[in-house]
Amino acid sequence: MALAQENPAAEQDHLDHFGLARPPFAPLTDPGEIHHVEQYSLLSRHLDAAGSNSGHLVVVRGADGSGKTTLLNRHVASLGEKAFFATIDQSCENETDFYCTFLRQLGFDNITGKPGELRHITDEFLIHGARTRDTVLLIIDNVHQVRPFVLQQLRLILAASPEARRVISAVITGNSHIRRIVDSPAMDSLRFREFADFHIRAYTESETGAYIRHRLRLAGDSTGTAFAPDSYAMIHRYSGGIPGKINELGGALLADAAKQKVRSINGELVRSLAESRQLPPHVVPVQGRGRRKTDGAADRAQPPGQHSVVIAVRGATPASSADVPGQSSSLEVTERDRKIAELSAKLSESEQELDRSAGLVRKLKAELESESSTTRSARKVFERAEQRISKLEGLQATLQETIAALRRELEVSREKAGRAVALQRELAIANEKIGKLQAEIAAQSGGATTSLVVLAGAPEKASEPTEQPARESWPQGAIVRFDVMHKGKLLRTVRREEISTRCMIGRDEDCELRLTSRSVSRHHALLVCAAAAVSIRDLNSVNGTLVNFERITDRELKTGDVVLIGDFQIRARSS
Repeated sequence: MALAQENPAAEQDHLDHFGLARPPFAPLTDPGEIHHVEQYSLLSRHLDAAGSNSGHLVVVRGADGSGKTTLLNRHVASLGEKAFFATIDQSCENETDFYCTFLRQLGFDNITGKPGELRHITDEFLIHGARTRDTVLLIIDNVHQVRPFVLQQLRLILAASPEARRVISAVITGNSHIRRIVDSPAMDSLRFREFADFHIRAYTESETGAYIRHRLRLAGDSTGTAFAPDSYAMIHRYSGGIPGKINELGGALLADAAKQKVRSINGELVRSLAESRQLPPHVVPVQGRGRRKTDGAADRAQPPGQHSVVIAVRGATPASSADVPGQSSSLEVTERDRKIAELSAKLSESEQELDRSAGLVRKLKAELESESSTTRSARKVFERAEQRISKLEGLQATLQETIAALRRELEVSREKAGRAVALQRELAIANEKIGKLQAEIAAQSGGATTSLVVLAGAPEKASEPTEQPARESWPQGAIVRFDVMHKGKLLRTVRREEISTRCMIGRDEDCELRLTSRSVSRHHALLVCAAAAVSIRDLNSVNGTLVNFERITDRELKTGDVVLIGDFQIRARSS
């Protein structure tokens, strides 16, 4: 049937005309919306048996458009997350593509490699599945369109499974030509324990009407008035009861009725459309109830409302035509001779095909023998890789332990550094307290202090200037004087103008700011007064130089900072 595809605007017109929410005869996106008939339940039982028990072969055949792929999609959607299944179709181009598609659907992400390597991984997976009693369901859709190597790989996969436990069950679908594939010697060599041949029959006239009403309800037509009752017989006549053809004809009828402003599609409108588009009838009633001229001999012998299914152990002899109910046992001699001649011609063709198949089998055996050595080599490489991975995992564990130990040592070092800083602060506070106590003792004893503060002249150095920069160049809020205290008492105030740019502090006589105390080194620190900033630098003194109770090497002074040199305190002031 060839019907013109309508554009989206025309489709929207007939949806608005009939008050539909969506196109009723478009492909279904939800497998749960399939119109259910009795034969689908039986097919589901066969598919469930194949998915839960290994060694099953289910052949699903039917005319193009009978819904084989849709039914398989519904079954796949019902499988649980723990089920192992893979679907292969005509898009599979070579052996590498076959195994990559197969393994990715079984959970191997981003897998690549040569055919021999991929086949080895597949064999190992199936051997493991045999031990855990798993079942892998392989679905080959439209087997009459796939390349021959797909069945060859299926045979190799089955050969990898242990004899006592087959892992693979297979479901293959196709049109009427699939029987030639199923009955070929290549399929006999696959050796499945259970075999079910399921034929999806076309809808009867009453089922065609129920199907149309079901699709209209899904599209939002609750009244079911878009199609008149007398239209179902004509639609069945021109579609043959095949769902795909019903969909094509139904969509064309809706569009045509919308153009003619017709609210209900009747049988006359169906006939008119079919004649205008030269659609031949697909079903022509002939002698006998439920029989169709276009049916095959086995299908014509079938009562209406039933399906064709044969269940047998693989290798059993199929039923002969004499066992089919309703088959005539007496034929005219001429008709018999004609059929015998046809059968002889077919037998000759079969013998030739058998010879070709035998040659192919010999070639496949030779390839299998050559590939067995490749498989053994790949297995050795795989074992060596596993050993290397084990060593790397051991090294990784050792490295992680070493990193953890270093982190623990780092934390201990940080704790020790924190305690050292705290001890330095406590020592400075203790020194200050000792100085106060010494001052109190000296005051009570009436003795004079032994520490002196002497501001000496700047030493003569020809290599660098000693004069202070002009006061106008000092920034706002700059340090202008230093208060020198000893044991809590202010000894004197030294203005910045009184000292040179580089002022030596210590107890030696050549120091510009002389502090006479045993706790002060001879050359203890250097005070640097520049125009922009004032800083102090420790000169490797014995007791060190502290700024705000923190030991320093070189520090820029701010207003209010307290410099601790021995038991002296020097406070920086801005006014």
